[in-house]
Amino acid sequence: MNIAIIGCGYLGRALANTLVKKNNFVTATTRNPSSIKKICDITQKTKVVDSSDENEILLLLKENDVIIVTIFSEDINEYEKAYLEASANIKKAAKEIKEKKRIIFISQSIVYGNHSGKWVDEDSTLNATDDYPKKIIEAEKTYLSLKGYDFDITILRLARVYGPHRELEKLAKIMLNNSLKGDSSFYTNMVHLDDAVNTINFVLDHNLYGIFNVVDDDHITRKELLDKICKKLNISKISWDDKKNIFDDVNKRVSNYRIKETGFTFKYPFKEI
Repeated sequence: MNIAIIGCGYLGRALANTLVKKNNFVTATTRNPSSIKKICDITQKTKVVDSSDENEILLLLKENDVIIVTIFSEDINEYEKAYLEASANIKKAAKEIKEKKRIIFISQSIVYGNHSGKWVDEDSTLNATDDYPKKIIEAEKTYLSLKGYDFDITILRLARVYGPHRELEKLAKIMLNNSLKGDSSFYTNMVHLDDAVNTINFVLDHNLYGIFNVVDDDHITRKELLDKICKKLNISKISWDDKKNIFDDVNKRVSNYRIKETGFTFKYPFKEI
């Protein structure tokens, strides 16, 4: 099967590794020329593609059976722009090629916004108020509209991804400040990189369409999570200032019931600290 990964970063590279091993022909794209070196040894084909390039997006759809959109960026403004451009140009290409394709869009669970600590599932109201998650919701709607062009669409709403060389280091750096601002009682929603990759492979292999949350079973509070990390790093527990906030002011517990009902099993149902 010919598969294109648009935005081959942290998640995309790990995904590409697994897809190539399963004898798929994988084309990986990145907006950043300096990132090519990180992916050229993984996939059979690598390209520098900007999501605003209609011709390149059209070519990717023509040449591949499956398009997996895994766009991420440290620059939120760039991220928002890339999300909307990619979805808009994929829709333009869909109108032109008139050929059945498969699209998997890697969304985020931040689209749910604040639910005051209550459980949310794929049918819950999307309460996001910030521009960033609103752009993701807009992109989701565009991809779902492609069903009208006989495209098979899967939306995966990922919680915060952690894994090798990523989450523990970032949290440790935050903790160097000794005090954190935000509500320590808010629940966490996370997923290990391996489970994020495995979910994408699972929906591909089992032809699953629609919307699925991708999040582990472990919804411990922010304080409980950071206390565990402090213990592992053998440092003193940090203090919290609940009156100020440096985190997203949202509180929810994202359910993974739907994806588990399909037979998917998480490798890390509880946080790997």
